[in-house]
Amino acid sequence: MIDLISSAKSGDKQALAELYRANIVWLYSYIRFRVDSNSAAEDICSEVFVKAFTNIAKFRAESSFKTWLFAITRNELAKYYKNESRYVHLPEGHEDYRVEESGTIKSDYRLQSIMTKLNNRYRTILELIYLSRFSLQEAAESMGIKTNTAKVLHHRALKSAQKIALEYRNDNEN
Repeated sequence: MIDLISSAKSGDKQALAELYRANIVWLYSYIRFRVDSNSAAEDICSEVFVKAFTNIAKFRAESSFKTWLFAITRNELAKYYKNESRYVHLPEGHEDYRVEESGTIKSDYRLQSIMTKLNNRYRTILELIYLSRFSLQEAAESMGIKTNTAKVLHHRALKSAQKIALEYRNDNEN
């Protein structure tokens, strides 16, 4: 990956294309989970890559490229919400979508319902690990916390999500 980034910094278009291919699925999936349309997710993805590739010479490798890209993504999402004055989560009753490994978009209303009930830190750790496929260490780095703290947060987030899922199941059985 270091060689790929060095090549990209030198202006190698093939290296830039490879960085794009290596990151587009998790990035789009993360963004799509947080916005209300495919076109908005595509626009934000484009902006993230334009900013990243325009500023790739500034990448210092103090963190992973994925973590750096995630920081740009957070900034672009914040700008989107500010400009659009939209709420982060979809309205109740609206389905959300996620991107599968194959790139297929799947609707999953129950997952969205569970995620909206989690506190922000729990939601973020689960989105980074399962939706964006970050390692625990990358998720910790992105959140500005220690890896052991991320482990505890991840465990508590899973327990909380499980409890919410059981509540949904019990409500549907009655």
